[in-house]
Amino acid sequence: AAQTAGLKKDDVIIEIAGSKVSNTDDARELLSANREKSFYNIKAKRNGKEMSFDIKIPKKLKTANL
Repeated sequence: AAQTAGLKKDDVIIEIAGSKVSNTDDARELLSANREKSFYNIKAKRNGKEMSFDIKIPKKLKTANL
């Protein structure tokens, strides 16, 4: 979903949903605490330039074993 929104491999995430991120643990906590959301605004730096991305998380399909 992040790649589809335009986030690239070497982008540095600095903010998720309005909360500052300084390391991967911060990012995991924010995403885990908001796992029911289907949309996130993420700010990242690419080559020193700050950028904003709207990430849509696809809904999981409910399946049944028949």
